[in-house]
Amino acid sequence: MSGTTMRATEVALLLPEVYRRADQPGSVLHALIEVMVELQGPADASLRSFWSDLDPLGAPEPNLARLAAWVGLDRLDRTVAGPLEPERLRQLVHLAALLGARRGTAVGLREVVLVASGVRDCRIQPVAPFRVRIEVADPSPAQLNLVREVVAQEKPAHLFADVVAVRTAGEGATP
Repeated sequence: MSGTTMRATEVALLLPEVYRRADQPGSVLHALIEVMVELQGPADASLRSFWSDLDPLGAPEPNLARLAAWVGLDRLDRTVAGPLEPERLRQLVHLAALLGARRGTAVGLREVVLVASGVRDCRIQPVAPFRVRIEVADPSPAQLNLVREVVAQEKPAHLFADVVAVRTAGEGATP
């Protein structure tokens, strides 16, 4: 079989010998095989694209929300700050297993914040027992709002988190 839709000649090879002998151009059997091949075409095309539709890095944009829901990250796409950029959602879904394994840790929280918001950097510093300060480097107002929402969803329930914007030296801040 070829990598594309089956051809009538390939289908005929799957038939018992007695039918293969009866498969002659212009015969009813030949016409039925051609109709079968034509009807099977859309299903073959769908099966060929099945795995690429499940790959978050290459899936069509309309599939991203479904893929995010399958891995439990759709909540990050439904924030008051608005939906995530499609490329950010692609990266989150792609990294879902890694992020899930690190969920509830400072490393996991930092990774989700960086991927979801697109900020250049963020640091998580303990301030007191059960309280951290999350410093976000040079965020836009929209990024800062998104970081606050992501942190609220991703931090452990027992933890208080203060999200603050900090200016880096390259952005006009004084050293």
